[in-house]
Amino acid sequence: MPSKKYRTLSQENREFQIEWEEKFFFVELNVKAVCLICNCVINSLKNYTIERHYKKHSEIYNLYLGESRKKKLNILKTSFKNQSSIFKPVENKHQLLTSYKISHLLAVNMKPYSDGEIIKTAISIFCDECCLSNIQNIAKRLPLSNDTITRRIECIFEDLARQLIKFFTIKNNFYRTSKDFLYHSFAVDTSKDISDTEQMVVCIRGVTSDFKISEEFFSLRSLKGTTKGMDVLNEFLESIKEFDIDPSKIISICTDGGANMIGRNKGFHGLYSEWRLEKNLDPIFWQHCIIHQENIIAKSLKMQNVISTVLSIVNWIRGKSLNHRRFKKMLVEIDTVHNDVLYHTLEGSNNAQRYNSFYLFE
Repeated sequence: MPSKKYRTLSQENREFQIEWEEKFFFVELNVKAVCLICNCVINSLKNYTIERHYKKHSEIYNLYLGESRKKKLNILKTSFKNQSSIFKPVENKHQLLTSYKISHLLAVNMKPYSDGEIIKTAISIFCDECCLSNIQNIAKRLPLSNDTITRRIECIFEDLARQLIKFFTIKNNFYRTSKDFLYHSFAVDTSKDISDTEQMVVCIRGVTSDFKISEEFFSLRSLKGTTKGMDVLNEFLESIKEFDIDPSKIISICTDGGANMIGRNKGFHGLYSEWRLEKNLDPIFWQHCIIHQENIIAKSLKMQNVISTVLSIVNWIRGKSLNHRRFKKMLVEIDTVHNDVLYHTLEGSNNAQRYNSFYLFE
């Protein structure tokens, strides 16, 4: 027996009746009926459905008769029109972007969403005091209400969720291809975060049979208690077990020069070597981090005579504006690699950068 087919709402071809406006206080919006009293949307344009909804408000609104009913209808229409204009999408993309950035700022600093209106008022006051009338008009139209900021933060959350899903999809693809690696090498390092929790970072490099080399961040694990060699070993073994890495394919590990890393007996180096012997696995190559070696060498070098000479010259050049201007003019005339001498540089690498630029002046 064939199944009975029902018509959809679009196939019924029903139309909104004008008399429903004054009779039931309804208006048409996008082929739907909207109640002017409670803003309820009725999908089905049927007299019975709309009348049934109106009965919820009939005790009060049946008191309006004749001209008073028409006046009440006009008031409700005006109110509904004003509400609709409020929820129009922001046409200016810069205003929309500003709204998202302010919403993100409130969320990051854990401030109430209602502070958006305070920020909006503060911007208007600033523009008023600085006679920036054009910017003030734009600031007044910024969508920063409590509900708007809530929606913005929800959108940001959904976008972050999509990015994380994409990220972990890429990571999973990498871990699937890591099983095709002939050999692995790891870099292991530990460092404290702002909460004084020791974080162990593991990076992996692998090579396939067709000599394709891949490098990727592998694991981040927290050392809640002590940071001894045994703790590092346990977390490292958990990492390779979690992602099903074959220990027999590991050929080298790079660490820094910390005692918990390179110790022959109780360090990660010695303990992992013993673990491999117990599993009848071949020994691996142990490498010392090159950057860590450079820092150790820099501390051991006695370069006070060079440092004092370079610093005195740099201070003489930058100490007076006239000397500095003449020096820059001379560099332009002789066409050097650098157009100025470094004075303020990044912490930790300031001496190296300053001496390198000083040496390259030709």
